[in-house]
Amino acid sequence: MNITLDRDHLHAALGRITRIVEKRTTIPILANIVMAAEGERLTITGTDLDIEIVTACAGEVKQAGTCTAPAHTLSDIVGKLPKGATIVLETAEDDKGGAPLLLKSGRAKFSLSTLPAADAPELKVPEPKHAFAIAPRLLDELLSRTQFAISTEETRYYLNGTYLHAAAGPDGPMLTAVATDGHRLARMALVCPPFTQGEALAMPGVIIPAKTVVEILRQIKDQDGEVAISHDGARIRVAFPDGRTVLTSKLIDGTFPDYLRVIPRNHPHRAEVDRQALDEACDRVGTISSERGRGVRFGFADNELALTVVNPDGGNAEDQLTADWNGAATDIGFNGAYVRSILAHLRGKTIAVLLNTPGEPSVWTEAKDDGFLAVLMPMRV
Repeated sequence: MNITLDRDHLHAALGRITRIVEKRTTIPILANIVMAAEGERLTITGTDLDIEIVTACAGEVKQAGTCTAPAHTLSDIVGKLPKGATIVLETAEDDKGGAPLLLKSGRAKFSLSTLPAADAPELKVPEPKHAFAIAPRLLDELLSRTQFAISTEETRYYLNGTYLHAAAGPDGPMLTAVATDGHRLARMALVCPPFTQGEALAMPGVIIPAKTVVEILRQIKDQDGEVAISHDGARIRVAFPDGRTVLTSKLIDGTFPDYLRVIPRNHPHRAEVDRQALDEACDRVGTISSERGRGVRFGFADNELALTVVNPDGGNAEDQLTADWNGAATDIGFNGAYVRSILAHLRGKTIAVLLNTPGEPSVWTEAKDDGFLAVLMPMRV
């Protein structure tokens, strides 16, 4: 293999792929990326056996070939070379026996140990049984605004991701993302114009692992065009608008709970409050709450919301806000950190808190609905 590359293009390509490659692994080949020089590009593949990313950058190929290289070492070297530099990657022969990879740039020369490319695993590409295209902005809305509620509890593995599914809505098929950790739930629903009625409603729901969600959000940043998504129920394939990068990932094999049963349908009491003011007040009173509990008492009354924290070891705190409340005076406890995580994903100036009784889940939305909804369980304080 012999290929000449622009340092900046190679550095960007390595940045798109090295995040999923483990630095320390019991399977040495998984710490390497596979590089194939052919035509007028270098194609780079990396995997951790659950996610595979294939990306490419332009180059001048003098000799086609394939080799592997330690991902993070190569990325560190390229990152330390001057911007705008020219890089030559060369192997004495095709990487059937793990020949060293030579990297030359100006007066700098490196020789990197490699492993045979034939040893590199490859995720099976899913058959596109279900496919659709979506704008990066809409996909970002779905995943980024629900990501915070993904559970990290390994025993309930089916909650360790975002549930993406389609359902009928009042304005047509809705693409909906849901995540929950049992204490809070986040749901984002959008009408997606690319869908036709039949395609949308025929698509079964899938649970996208948390690590895959993070990687999709990183890859779609600042991209325009359409993201092409397909899945076969076991694996998902995401082709990004840049035309260079494709992500393939295993899906979580499990059944997501019926989240609609968790969302209260009866909430006769409603409070409207300034989102930023509530966030700042939660932050202030939470200063003395215990790390274990983080409990904050919310006292709703006429034109007022009082936040109270009582910490036997740290003291007491109280703050008051103006709120539009339509019920009798009510006290309810919430985890202050959970409240702030929800407020961070509400966008409007004014938010609505919907309640039934202090012992039942609450619903948090924009005062003017934008498709986002969060459910928060109460706690004793």
